[in-house]
Amino acid sequence: MARGANYKKQGMQFTFQDDGQPKLMDNETRVFLFQAVRELLLNSAKHSQANTVTVSICKEDNNIRITIEDDGVGFDTSKIDTFKGFGLFSIRERLKYIGGYIKLESKPGHGTHVTVVAPLKIEKK
Repeated sequence: MARGANYKKQGMQFTFQDDGQPKLMDNETRVFLFQAVRELLLNSAKHSQANTVTVSICKEDNNIRITIEDDGVGFDTSKIDTFKGFGLFSIRERLKYIGGYIKLESKPGHGTHVTVVAPLKIEKK
């Protein structure tokens, strides 16, 4: 990753990484991705008991890939409907609408890894 930053808040260490490539997108997608990442970080802060959270942003072909990974308590995804809550459900549905997807991986004792992929679009002028 080309650029990064570290922050400590609420007892958690946050690391942000970016590949340094331009990621042109329309304002609607930009705002949605900001809100989605905010929701995922809030979920991590509320439920994970994590010490560290890493957010990575990179461009892959014509997509933006955002990963959020924590070292928290994790959970067994087969035992709960991970998309039952309104926050995750709305992120998943909105991503499907714009041609993207969300993938959530977690195991008890091994933290949680969330990947959000959305198509990049040229900003409207």
